[in-house]
Amino acid sequence: MPKRIVEENYVRAFQIMFGEWIQINTIESIHTEIVLASKIPNPEKLFLKKESYDKLSNEAKEIIETVLDCPQEIFELLYVPKFKRMTKRRIRIYFRAAWRSKFFADHAIEEVTKWVNQL
Repeated sequence: MPKRIVEENYVRAFQIMFGEWIQINTIESIHTEIVLASKIPNPEKLFLKKESYDKLSNEAKEIIETVLDCPQEIFELLYVPKFKRMTKRRIRIYFRAAWRSKFFADHAIEEVTKWVNQL
């Protein structure tokens, strides 16, 4: 078997095992197959993401909701013009002051960090 065919089969197998894929037969040759990553969200993965969000604590959910949809006054407190985004440090400082608890703020932010990294 030529090296190119083995390599193509390996790439296809890798895409099938570790990603979403769609098999397309080309018009030029019926035996040629192309495997492409799918942009369509997988319902099972969407359900698992929602389920993992539901398992978060109320404090972690509050942080996520604040970051995604906050009033302009809070946005100005969390936004760093130098980096042109909100920073984890500013979010931590804001919630430590808002909740008057370093423990709850740090624990909730770590929980959100783990949640985001698993997505």
